[in-house]
Parts: sequence; C-alpha cells; structure tokens
Amino acid sequence: MKHTRPSRSLWTTLSLLVILGMLLAACSSSSSQQANADPFPNIRRIQQAKVLKVGTGAGFYPFEMLDKSGKTVGFDMDIAEAIAKALGVELQVVDFKDFDAIIPALSAGQIDMIIAGLTITPERALVVNFSQPYFSSGQAILVNNKHKDTVKSVYDLDKPGLTIVTEQGTTGDIAAQKIFKQATLRPMKGGNEATLDVCNGSSDAFVYDQPLIAIQAMQYKDCVYSLLEPFTAEKFGIPVRAGQADLLQWLNTFLDSYLDSDAYKASYTKWFEDGAWMQEINMPSQ
Repeated sequence: MKHTRPSRSLWTTLSLLVILGMLLAACSSSSSQQANADPFPNIRRIQQAKVLKVGTGAGFYPFEMLDKSGKTVGFDMDIAEAIAKALGVELQVVDFKDFDAIIPALSAGQIDMIIAGLTITPERALVVNFSQPYFSSGQAILVNNKHKDTVKSVYDLDKPGLTIVTEQGTTGDIAAQKIFKQATLRPMKGGNEATLDVCNGSSDAFVYDQPLIAIQAMQYKDCVYSLLEPFTAEKFGIPVRAGQADLLQWLNTFLDSYLDSDAYKASYTKWFEDGAWMQEINMPSQ
C-alpha cells in the first residue's frame, strides 16, 4: 500500500500555525509583564528611599542661600520642601559649588531634580526634561555708581574700555555674549564675587537675573545702582533626569496646584516683597 506524503502547502500551513501560536504566547507574556509593571517607578524609588535629593547652588538670592545656621533657604527651597512633603519623604539639599556640574549630576542619577532658578532653554532641554515654568524673570544689570550719569540702558555699556562681568555658564553669561561686542566680557565663578568686583570698581557692570540684581542693588547702594528693566525674557523650570516620565508628570501636576496656593503666595511675599529675611542670611560683605 502506497503512503500519501503530506503536500507542501499542508506543511506550510502547519508551520504557520506553530509560529502564530508562539507569537500569541509571547504577546500574552509581554502583555502580562506590562500589566504588572509599576507605572510610577521613579516616584516609588524616591518614596522607598524616603528622601528627595534636590540639587541647587546656594548664593542665588532670594532663591537659594545659606542662613546663619548653615541651612539652605529661599524661595526655591520652599518649593523643594513642599514637593518632599507631597511625596511623603525627607528633603536632602545638595549644594553645588560648581554650578556647571549640576546638570551632569542629575543625568548621572546623583540627585532627583534641580531646583535652582534654572532657566528653560532648548539646549538644556536636549539633556534633561523640564517641568512647566514656575517663575518668570529676565536679565538685568548692576552698574558701578561712577556711570550713573552716562549709563541708562544695557546698550550704553557696549563701549571699548568697559568691562562686563558675568557668572560663568549662566543665561546671563550667554545673553552678555550676544549683546556686548565692543566691551570686554569677563566670566567669573560666582555671582557674589562678580557683584563685589563691580562694587570695588574692578569692572563696570554685572549681568544677572533680575531678582538678584534688585537685592544686591539695595545691599550695595553706596557703590552700585541697577538697571532693572529686563532685556531678556526667561522662565525657570525644574529639571528631572531625561526619560523619567512618571516623575515629570507628577511634578507638573504638583505645580498646577502649588502655583495657585496660599503657600506659594506667602513664599513670594516673604522673599520678594519683605526684606526681613536679610537679617537671617549670611549676606556677602564688601
């Protein structure tokens, strides 16, 4: 008796059915894994560690600075405390003396977020993910009093023989490079150092964020004055490590609520309208 060999089309059909079964099993396994995955891995990590690590750079008045006990306080630190409280964890502030190192530290996972009056820029957004803006500002100028009769705007300073100082790596530094083509630019490591440089006459003006310029103009009124009308428009955001979608979404939801709260209004009044806090801070001396 002659046995009939299965046709090639039958073998093909059987093979396809086996492959289809394997694919369905793999998809089912993958779907099960996805269903069991934690949708908030970064938030859970912070909560399990019971600490929120926030990077900042003390010395940006009144956003972050050291009080007389050595604690980092300020407008940004009020936000950091509120975020930690909402997450149910302790706040750990990491102060970066070298501000250029703060974004690399975030990318390396050494801190959870940055709250440091950091301007949202397209360049920075290629490296980190920014929250929605929580503060609007701009660049202003601190000028030595010897120029009071001649310098009325930022453009009056763009002359040969004048020296403009900035804090290295800040948006003020970038803005100054775009505006000043004839004056000499001198980046420095710290904002307070730059202010004192203008005060003692070693340089003619200092470009920095408007809130700090306003405060330092009051503190050093015997040697400097301010041009407070911003010549740039900037928005501050809170960066998290790139790809941490759950933490970013939660942070934006938090800010939606916090920016309209009485706590935010009280913090703004304290740090920007009432100067009593200056008595509690280690303000730089001349």
